[in-house]
Amino acid sequence: MLSQSDAEDFALLTDDKLSEKLFDVKMTRIFQNALGPDVHLVNSEECGWLMQGGDSSTDFKPDFHVTVKGLYMHKEEPDDAVQEARRLVHETYGTVFRFGTPPKELWGMITILERKLKFTEGRDFGQVIRYLQHLNNHHEGGNAVLFDKTRCWLIRAREKNVLYSIENVDWLAGGSKEKFVNFVHSSLQPWKGLILDACNHFNVDLVNEKAFLGTGATGRVFKVCRTTNGKTNYYALKIVLKPNNLSLISECRMLKAAEKTGVVVSVVGEFKQFGNGTGGGLLISPVGVPVNRAKLTQSLLHRVAKVLFALHLEGLQHGDPRLPNLIQFKRQLYWIDLMASILDGEYRWREDASALSRSVLGLHQDDNLPENITALIDQYALDKNEAACLALADGWWSELQFQS
Repeated sequence: MLSQSDAEDFALLTDDKLSEKLFDVKMTRIFQNALGPDVHLVNSEECGWLMQGGDSSTDFKPDFHVTVKGLYMHKEEPDDAVQEARRLVHETYGTVFRFGTPPKELWGMITILERKLKFTEGRDFGQVIRYLQHLNNHHEGGNAVLFDKTRCWLIRAREKNVLYSIENVDWLAGGSKEKFVNFVHSSLQPWKGLILDACNHFNVDLVNEKAFLGTGATGRVFKVCRTTNGKTNYYALKIVLKPNNLSLISECRMLKAAEKTGVVVSVVGEFKQFGNGTGGGLLISPVGVPVNRAKLTQSLLHRVAKVLFALHLEGLQHGDPRLPNLIQFKRQLYWIDLMASILDGEYRWREDASALSRSVLGLHQDDNLPENITALIDQYALDKNEAACLALADGWWSELQFQS
């Protein structure tokens, strides 16, 4: 049987004068309350984000998407005809209205929701299938909910152009809300379970907005926080799926071994398996921002060279010392993503210096380096001292000046 409160909620939707925008307000309250605090319902109707090729003006604009808490790019609330209605619902029920888009790297971790006052089984259903097809161009599988005032279709796609299942749910039927909630939550697995299990183990919470920090060599990194005695500290939570557990175990070992250099992030929560073994996690600190190639200066390049030399001085190789793997926190630089590091004492300085040089100069991995840079790398590998490393940094700066 449908509970009295649910019946009252859905009965309010039968008003023939209900506009799409006001319907959004009412359903946001119902959906977010049902889904719980661990996931966020985000309105993305005004934001073209699902690419279908060509000019960005043709990007699809699904009405909503559901994601794990905080894993969306925030947009400002629109100044529209139902802004006052949203304010009243927020004050009365505490409903938070969120607007934004999902990061492209997380398209495989969302459920699309498309709203119609009364959907058709032809055109409207076809529109949702096109969403899933384009989503599948980037991530295998996909899930969506097509809903109106009286019912919803729970749609799960397995492969491009192939429907896996469609379930019709009438809102006024008993258990309708539970079916919707179970479908959405299952669509977010295994990542939802892994992230929440890790947060519980490390005693941290995802931040409410912009919680996605990026992708590493094999995992995804999220911004989390812990508040103790009124003070909030922020950390980076790295999560991998089961096939990459050993890689993250290795990274944990490497980070701890390199901690004495003072130029790598610190492990504050060691690797542990989560989600009944479907993946694992690691907690690291600090949370910084990647070095921006567009804002490089000669002084900053000297600092970049010094943190590379600091690793080499201890007999360590990063293995992938590109600028995206170097973060800045309170003017200090730290290496991240040490999965390719070598800790056997072998001085493979030339390989690291070459990879970093290509990153600084904006070259691809297979591009040839300028002859003067190659000569400076050879000299650095021969001399093995900071002076030669700084000379290489000056060479980078000269090349960048020439490029500009």
